[in-house]
Amino acid sequence: PAPPNPQAPNPLYDGANCTQEFLTFRDLLARTNADPQLAVATNPCDPAQPIPPELRPMVETLPALTWSNKNWNKPARAFVPIFKETDGRPTGVEIIDPRSPIEGDNFEGFSSLGGVVYTAESFPPEYRGKYFHFDFSGWIQIFHFDEQHRLVAVEPFHRNPKDLIHLALNPRDGCLYYIRLTGGQIRKICYGGNPPPVAVIEHSQNFGGSTLEVQFDASKSYDPNGLPLSYHWDFGDGNTSTLPAPTHTFSTSGTAPRSFRVTLTVTDSLGAADSSFAIVSLNNTPPQVTITSFEDGDRYPLDGPSVLALQAHVEDAEHPREQLHWRWQAFLHHNDHYHPDPPLETPAAYAFISPLGCEEETYWYRIELTVTDPEGLATTVTQNIYPNCDGAFTALNLTGESFEDHLRLSWSSADESGVRQYLLQRSADGLHFETLRTFPALGVPSTYAFEDRSPLLGSNIYRVKALGPDGAYQYSNWLTLSFPPEPDLRVFPNPVRQTANFHLREAFDERVRIRLFDPQGATLLDRSFEAQPGERFEQSLLLPHLGNGLYFYLLENGAFRKGGSIVVLKG
Repeated sequence: PAPPNPQAPNPLYDGANCTQEFLTFRDLLARTNADPQLAVATNPCDPAQPIPPELRPMVETLPALTWSNKNWNKPARAFVPIFKETDGRPTGVEIIDPRSPIEGDNFEGFSSLGGVVYTAESFPPEYRGKYFHFDFSGWIQIFHFDEQHRLVAVEPFHRNPKDLIHLALNPRDGCLYYIRLTGGQIRKICYGGNPPPVAVIEHSQNFGGSTLEVQFDASKSYDPNGLPLSYHWDFGDGNTSTLPAPTHTFSTSGTAPRSFRVTLTVTDSLGAADSSFAIVSLNNTPPQVTITSFEDGDRYPLDGPSVLALQAHVEDAEHPREQLHWRWQAFLHHNDHYHPDPPLETPAAYAFISPLGCEEETYWYRIELTVTDPEGLATTVTQNIYPNCDGAFTALNLTGESFEDHLRLSWSSADESGVRQYLLQRSADGLHFETLRTFPALGVPSTYAFEDRSPLLGSNIYRVKALGPDGAYQYSNWLTLSFPPEPDLRVFPNPVRQTANFHLREAFDERVRIRLFDPQGATLLDRSFEAQPGERFEQSLLLPHLGNGLYFYLLENGAFRKGGSIVVLKG
């Protein structure tokens, strides 16, 4: 439901006939119409009454143009809003439809980004004053507007600018500049010269036995200016071809894997060229990859941020695991575009999952893993996780204790009607979690316990992952236990030069008293500090007035008393 606007009280609200106290933002936004008199925001309690002007009702403005997502919504289509003849309500037609008031061809993308109006004079006159718009998917187009600021035509300008994230005009030279997300590149577009063609390789297969026949095809290569192209293939084994779609047989002696780098160079009639390459690998197969740390379609919790473990089972028939290259990447999808996280090039990794989704906008995460062998053959697998819009299906509170030879953990469940099983997980850094044991849910309110007999030295971070219906999961609280057990009180460093640190693992009272004595029992320092019961207490004391020697301390906190000695050694 649309959220209420607390600054727009409903004038018809009376608690009986009208129970909506505040108007929503949706109520305040009227649908546009070919007849302006019908584009009026009306009261939800009485559609015959318009919303008064003092509540600032508005009429929606339709986009000039929309286009389909090239990854998830084939085929390519661009839509133009028009009004129905029957009732004046808005609808849409494709840009190629005769009813479209905009000239152009269908196109697609997945992340529309703001462009720039060309105000310089280096480009020909027909480009001046035109709006250059771009999409992260890889295009720049010219949007032509008339004097009434109505879009009248869409014209392709640059068909293949990869991963561009910013477009700007340089007033000094009149050229356009764009930034690429990958590679750290800034590229320049100026008038004049001859832009190179774009080389595109297609092949029938790229791996097999010691002899392999491959059909290649360069027919999807193109020149931005439509100039004729010539082709040159270098098959990496000393053989070449100038055909647009040659067939070539690769061979190697012996049984060891061997790869060939096939390079296609396309050249236009003015001499501009571009190259692309592909790998053909003999006596080799690509890695077999299965993501194992989560299932495709799992549903992440929305009660707070979480860490998703990224692990996979990988086998390669020709190469050991340590020779493979791993590349994990997470993508946050937001409506019809996505935001990539930096890639992680380790066999085991993690992704931070924000609790987004289930409201007016659509969110989900796509996790991609690419594993490449030393010969260049790669396998990419993808799995998605979605927000759990059904809400929490259980509540867990993980507790534990530290002992001299193990750590003991337990948790209880009040409702297990939606729980399939529990995974007790441990981490040393809060990022990389391993599952210690899986507990099938008993189906009734229960208490579960586990003794970790092989804990990590230092901090052990535990959590319980509960698996629910339809791939939903959620986590307990995090619990940190130290092994060996942390002493109740730590005083360090010892010997001390200037500052002594007093760390109490858990405070029992609201006041902590610290006293220092000399060897004869005379009090040298007596101070009290505030503490939070149940929390750690940490306090540093400056001791510049003490000379070298042996001293004694006593810390008191409620019924807790702990004493000891420290040595001051200033050198």
